[in-house]
Amino acid sequence: MKKVLTMIISAMLLLSVTIPAVAASDNAKFSNHSEVKARDDVSVKEIYNGVSPTEPTDQTKDITPQGTGIPTSVWNIVDNGQYDFSGYSNYQVLYTNYKFTGKTSYTVRITNTGSSNLILKAKNILSTYLTETLEPGHSYGFRVDVPSSTTQFYLLFDGGGSSISFDGFIY
Repeated sequence: MKKVLTMIISAMLLLSVTIPAVAASDNAKFSNHSEVKARDDVSVKEIYNGVSPTEPTDQTKDITPQGTGIPTSVWNIVDNGQYDFSGYSNYQVLYTNYKFTGKTSYTVRITNTGSSNLILKAKNILSTYLTETLEPGHSYGFRVDVPSSTTQFYLLFDGGGSSISFDGFIY
């Protein structure tokens, strides 16, 4: 009986965790907000603007607005212009909502508005084109070079287990 009760309580605790919903939008300027519950019922707001906690992949899946679908859309910088992004998250890795293509050399401007180091990566499933550690309160500019104008990559934002907050753009 004790084992059954322990299993039921464990299952209830696992199911009570709220997964943040990610909204994907064709306009990167819209903010996507999701409310998640933290320990001790403290409300924590995670804000996504052009980023999500879901890694873009090459799988063929539709984007699910206000859901947790995997973003697969491509943002062609030449056709669509600059892509703005910003995000805040407690302990989650964030990814841009789009993979980028259209050029062989991109410029990323980013400000770490948080209080801990932020790791920025430009990568795809096969390669990592940039890895930089950004100190809190500083703005940075980076160049990302890829082998071909058809190469698709995304930006990854990681706090290494700490909260992250940032804003910037890629062109």
